[in-house]
Amino acid sequence: MPDLEGALAGLVSLTEGKANIIFLENAERDIEVGVHEFEFGSKQRVVFDIYVAHMAEENSQFLDIQDVVDYEYLIDSLEQVIGTGRFGLVEQIADELLDYVLTPKQTLAATVKISKIEVPDAKGELGCCLTRVKRQDGAGDGI
Repeated sequence: MPDLEGALAGLVSLTEGKANIIFLENAERDIEVGVHEFEFGSKQRVVFDIYVAHMAEENSQFLDIQDVVDYEYLIDSLEQVIGTGRFGLVEQIADELLDYVLTPKQTLAATVKISKIEVPDAKGELGCCLTRVKRQDGAGDGI
């Protein structure tokens, strides 16, 4: 699995440097997630980083909201997904988030990084980073 820097570089290279990337970083939420017995019935602090590559319109000068993808939809996407209930795996959350954030037609690809920040004995963060590129027919294709 590529690291976040590699995934972002790949997103930009797909468009020969013409893609714009919008993001939501360090979005901390308390959610129920995990498959271990000690994770059931309690919430954990989890950090979400979401990056979406999109193409601006040819004549865009970034002067108006219509010239960009409204990045506030990233917050709405996150709230929709985590609002559905408990998850066993952070990979499941990341996959569902990719479905949501790749919905706008201008989007080309996205990366979602999810970190559990209070895992006992980890002395660091654990999680996953998933990247998906849309196929030409508009459907997502995991990489």
